[in-house]
Amino acid sequence: MPLLQAGKPEEIYKHPANRFVSEFLGQMNFLPGRIISPDRVESGLGRLSVVIPQGLNVGEKVTLGIRPELIEIKKSARDLPGNGELVSGKTTMRSFLGNSVVYEVRVGETLLRVQTADDTFSPGEQVRLYCPADAWRLFLGS
Repeated sequence: MPLLQAGKPEEIYKHPANRFVSEFLGQMNFLPGRIISPDRVESGLGRLSVVIPQGLNVGEKVTLGIRPELIEIKKSARDLPGNGELVSGKTTMRSFLGNSVVYEVRVGETLLRVQTADDTFSPGEQVRLYCPADAWRLFLGS
């Protein structure tokens, strides 16, 4: 197999060149989408503010990816910052990992994994998620 990406581990983890590299270095949530403007993508979560990489154009189908630890989970929207998207969902699963907890959160038909140190949520609880615009990675194709 050819070399897909070279660089410092932190840079490759934060800015993977493609979906394979992103999955090789850790978990990531993926969902299909379509670029609808220079800074928005339509997806199963609705219209998301994202940073569109150079070379991708309006109308193209993409796969959006976001790492579980980059999604913030809170009980209400007033506890979350701006400059991203707020979505409502319901926790469906909770896994205690020692230093963190992984939740699965259903947002419409989409299931997102969220990893946080906050262990106060229970399955079946309504929550708000914040997805920073610069946390999304876009990969060509869906």
